[in-house]
Amino acid sequence: MLDVHPPHAPTHTWTDFFIHISTICVGLLIAIGLEQSVEAIHRHGERSDLVESLQHESEQILRDANGELNTLIERVDDAYKQRVDAMSVELETQNQLRFSRQLGSAPSLGALDLSAGVVVLRGITLSEEDLKQIFKDTIHLEIKAKNFIYWSRQARGAATALKAGERKLAKIDEAERQFDNLA
Repeated sequence: MLDVHPPHAPTHTWTDFFIHISTICVGLLIAIGLEQSVEAIHRHGERSDLVESLQHESEQILRDANGELNTLIERVDDAYKQRVDAMSVELETQNQLRFSRQLGSAPSLGALDLSAGVVVLRGITLSEEDLKQIFKDTIHLEIKAKNFIYWSRQARGAATALKAGERKLAKIDEAERQFDNLA
């Protein structure tokens, strides 16, 4: 609040009046200038704090987004390794059966012999236990392959959103599911 005090002596001439008005105006301009200087310094400090806060927040958002993508990539990598392991198990089972059975003893390729309880495939005679093992390995491989496809699509969605510039985790999570319904 500015205080304006009346002069102590009465003004009698126009010169005295204009000197008095000029003195008041100069004083007011000095006060306004000082007030604006203080406000400018205050706004500069607030602006610096805001820029620092936004920079910190942006860095945190990027860390969160990259952390989300890194987690998805780790899941894709794990799913891929599990799929490869399941393929190895299935191939190993098939190789063991191929080399441990008699070849060429089948009456016809792919025929089912119900009386003996065996199936003949490509000249390989398989028992019911062997078929169950192959079926189990195949189902296991199929589950691991679907798991790998699922996590790959999740990572693809997140990467697509990040590439488009999205930094909100809720939007990235939503983008992860955009490829879920692909055939």
